[in-house]
Amino acid sequence: NENIDLAVHSLKDLQTEIPKGLKLSAVTKRHNVQDVLIARKKGTTIFNLPEGATVATGSLRRKCQLLHIRPDLKIAELRGNVPTRIKRFLESDWDAIILARARVERLKLNKYISSIIKTDIMLPAVGQGALGIETRANNKIVNEIIKSIHHENTYKAVLAERALLKTLEGGCQVPIGAFAEVKQNGLFLNAMVGSLDGSLTFSKKMRGSKNNPQKLGYDLARDLLNAGARTILNQIYKTARAK
Repeated sequence: NENIDLAVHSLKDLQTEIPKGLKLSAVTKRHNVQDVLIARKKGTTIFNLPEGATVATGSLRRKCQLLHIRPDLKIAELRGNVPTRIKRFLESDWDAIILARARVERLKLNKYISSIIKTDIMLPAVGQGALGIETRANNKIVNEIIKSIHHENTYKAVLAERALLKTLEGGCQVPIGAFAEVKQNGLFLNAMVGSLDGSLTFSKKMRGSKNNPQKLGYDLARDLLNAGARTILNQIYKTARAK
């Protein structure tokens, strides 16, 4: 909305194209980016769920990566806010659900977490765990005030992830995961694109300059497309248009 002066977004949900007159002025320090498994018993993981278990999620990204690891699992649809999803799980006969660790922990619902899913098993969504402050570009007072909560390394990481997503032209219809980290020797980006049923995934890692995160995102996206991700994306969009 071009009339806003300030809005706080989960960067996981912020559109890749920011409307004219607005800008992403600050990004807060990133919370834990992983997904978590919520099951009936503590210590339950993706790998020790019983064969044919039912796991609920509303995310194509999670569904794809889950089925790639465990093609025997059944996937149930899950929507709503975090407390609603947990309540639905507790009242269901599902074996587990998957949620973002950041959202569960911010709501102090840690007691429900059975296990944390490492990022080398399941990559998070672009921007997961980070909050972005969107402001009117010409509001100097607001933009000056929010500098105090800006975290530059998180900003660089999410810029790389968002550039990758934009280059892939990915949206909620496409299973895409990405995670960038600033380290001493550069900016590292890990990303994946997968088919809806998880039978085919393309994953790549790349190191780039901390001073040009968008280029890293663009370059890794091009690599994924050239490796075969373009075929997956074209098929998904073709199927979506046919509906």
